[in-house]
Amino acid sequence: MIMKMIDRQSLPRIQVTVFIGLLEKNNKILMVQRKEKECSGAHLKWELPGGKTLFGEMPEEALKREFLEETGIKIKILSLLPKIQVSVWEYPDRIQQVFVFCYVCEYIEKKSNSSDHRVNKVAWIEKNRVKNMKLLPGIREFIEYKANL
Repeated sequence: MIMKMIDRQSLPRIQVTVFIGLLEKNNKILMVQRKEKECSGAHLKWELPGGKTLFGEMPEEALKREFLEETGIKIKILSLLPKIQVSVWEYPDRIQQVFVFCYVCEYIEKKSNSSDHRVNKVAWIEKNRVKNMKLLPGIREFIEYKANL
């Protein structure tokens, strides 16, 4: 069997903007565990619910849609944290730079179950347990920033 060597330098480089939501209730934070086998650095790591915008979609609309898809929960957006997380991820077919913005949210109601194929688990996590979890980059910092406001 002949294996083709991939020239990492020739892979497309793209930038993506992601909006996530920090939702607290009863001293717990709502988190999702990511299921993304094609990106080993992100697979089975915990993060705050959210995702990318669709073309023409406003950030707040994207967050509400993604939050509902990932958790089944309808939210109200309260404020944007003045902090940005930037990461670079290597996929088999691209190198992706991701800019992450975090909104503080309020719980409205449970509408349905998760329908996102990239979500392995959805859980309310006690704040004091978050620091010991395997998190995506920046998640801990967003939570700490919000706690210090």
